[in-house]
Amino acid sequence: MKSEDRNMPPRVRRSLEKGELMKTKNLILMVSFLVMIGVSGCSCRAWYEGIREKDRRDCYNLDNPIERQECLERVDSMPYDKYVKEREGDLPH
Repeated sequence: MKSEDRNMPPRVRRSLEKGELMKTKNLILMVSFLVMIGVSGCSCRAWYEGIREKDRRDCYNLDNPIERQECLERVDSMPYDKYVKEREGDLPH
């Protein structure tokens, strides 16, 4: 801990630590995502699922439980196969 950090109120210090933790988690997520894409041969499904996983993690970062649940339902409402069919115009929007 830096000397100037010791002078900060505990609440501010925890907030900064949480921000650094989020940066680390996001970095790990992105590296995992890139590895997954590289291993999977960069398939469209892998890209789609990787983005959905990132969106799910963003939902879990919401403080309000109702907003979090709505976010998760929105992300999970469009599996890849349904997405492809809608994109190709097979299902009504």
